[in-house]
Amino acid sequence: MLGIKSLMFYFSAIKKAGLFKTSGFKYMKKLRLSISPPASFF
Repeated sequence: MLGIKSLMFYFSAIKKAGLFKTSGFKYMKKLRLSISPPASFF
């Protein structure tokens, strides 16, 4: 339960900061691209 609550708080904080659709998305895209190039189109 603690892990889920901390995750929810983390995501809500990101949304409040307005970074979820901008730098957060770009960072996830870069991370996914570096991990698995074939799945870069997702």
